[in-house]
This record gives sequence, structure tokens and C-alpha cells, in this order.
Amino acid sequence: MNRKDSKEQKYLIIDSTAIIHVISKEDFSDENTTLVFPEIIRNEIQSFQAEAVFETLKADNRLIFSIPTSKSIEKVESMAEKTCDVVSLSETDLQVIAIALDFPNSTVVSDDNAIQNVCFYLEIPIKSYSFKIRTARRYFWKCTVCGQKYKTKQNKCIECGSPTTRLFVKKKLS
Repeated sequence: MNRKDSKEQKYLIIDSTAIIHVISKEDFSDENTTLVFPEIIRNEIQSFQAEAVFETLKADNRLIFSIPTSKSIEKVESMAEKTCDVVSLSETDLQVIAIALDFPNSTVVSDDNAIQNVCFYLEIPIKSYSFKIRTARRYFWKCTVCGQKYKTKQNKCIECGSPTTRLFVKKKLS
């Protein structure tokens, strides 16, 4: 039995912000850790440093490009609707979170606030390089004049026509 079989396989699901901030060596020094990128991310990454990271990981056979299942995408979209983060998440962001649902024993690596927030509510572990949320949030929109609240983005109040503003309720992370 080789060392790789003796420990449980771990997956780090990588957002483009993690590559841009340069993935530290400790993340892939463990031979039981595989880095997983959404297939769509290949088009986003164009820096020389990111290409160098990709080449190193390819040489070690610890790099996977993946497309999430439709079931996982639906689950992520549903949670993002509930937290009202859906307006802040790109297609790539949705795929990063969905892939984490598809790979057991995975952690999402991202500095993106909305990704971290949705991961919290889906109980997906998060790792960050420069910014980690301290509170989870559920967003809503509120009319600046009459106070009417909306669960989905509204630029103008349906009741009085005044502008709305995005607000949130905090939940302390444990």
C-alpha cells in the first residue's frame, strides 16, 4: 500500500482569486490533496504565474478540470437565491461551489465574499488567502422611503417607486 492509499483523498476546489493570489506551496505539498478547477476557469486565467502553477500541478498528476453536475448547480443556485448572493455570483463562481458538492472531502479556496457566504450555508469548508468572512449574511432589498422589503433585487420599490438599497442580516460564524 502506498502513502496515497493510507490517507483519505482531499480536494481543494480553486476559484480564480486563489490562483491570482498565488496558491501557497503548503496547499499542494500533501500528496493526498488534488486541486480541482472548473473547466470554465481555463478561459479566465491568463497570467504567467497561473500558467506556471497549472504546469507544476499537471506534472504531479494532481490537477483536475471538472464540470459540475446539474443537480449540484441547482442546489447552489437555490441557496444563492435564499441568501440573495445570486446577483453577486458569476457562472464560474456557481461552478466552483457546485464542484465542491460533487467532490467529497473538499474545501473551496476563494477570497470572494459571495462564494464564502454560500459555502457557509451549504456547509462547505472554506480556505482564504487574503479575505475570509467573519459573518454569514442573508441579503434583502429595502425601499429607502416606505421601508418595503424584498427578497429579490429590486431597483425601484413596487409600492412607491423610490430607489431600494441592499441590506443584510448577519449570522456569526462559529
